[in-house]
Amino acid sequence: GTNLETIKESYVNTIDELSQELAVIKSRYEQLDADKQRLSDELERRTAEFDRDHSRQNIERVSSNLLQQSFEEVCF
Repeated sequence: GTNLETIKESYVNTIDELSQELAVIKSRYEQLDADKQRLSDELERRTAEFDRDHSRQNIERVSSNLLQQSFEEVCF
């Protein structure tokens, strides 16, 4: 039965190694998932900021154009 024992031992070792590798892969995957989520949140935040700044600039430009127009209408 020694041969069978050796084969069994070899199988058990292989399964242990694979389990460890799988655990490493899982934890890397979770890390990547967390990074992806963080980047996604950051992108959303920056996009919202950009949109806000952009619309503020547009509002300021429109306002100054309107002021300019009404000023010209009054003065000329």
